[in-house]
Formats: sequence, C-alpha cells, structure tokens
Amino acid sequence: MTYLIPAIQEIEFLDNINLEIFENYYDDFMSYPIWEERKYYNKEYLAKLDNELNIIDQKYKQPIFDKCAEIIEKFGYIKNGC
Repeated sequence: MTYLIPAIQEIEFLDNINLEIFENYYDDFMSYPIWEERKYYNKEYLAKLDNELNIIDQKYKQPIFDKCAEIIEKFGYIKNGC
C-alpha cells in the first residue's frame, strides 16, 4: 500500500481526483502488525487485532470501491498502458 499511494497521487495531479480515502485507510491500519511483523505476536492478541482490522476494512471497503470505480471511469479510455 505504501508503494501504491505515491503512484496513485500522480493521477490526482493529472486529473484532480481526491484520493484522501486511500490515505485515511492507510493511516488507520498502519499501526497494526502486517506481514512479517505478525510472527512476533501471540495468536490471542492477533485475533483481537484482526477483529479491529476487520472493522477498519468494513468502514473503508465501499468508499474505496467507489473511488476505484471513479478512477477507472475517468481513465477507462487508456488501454494497455501498464
């Protein structure tokens, strides 16, 4: 996600798309152990954190899908550019 936010911000520069939802989502989950960090925590604590992360995911799921749809719609004319 850290890589994607700067890459996505180039689109905002080009077309003035508000990408705050991605930054908010990242800010909300960045303090949680992700990937390799998880091996340093016990299962019970991770289960508690996973419940909290699920709440964050549910909060942002639809707004992120909506923002992605907006980006796809605005740049749908670009084919095979990646």
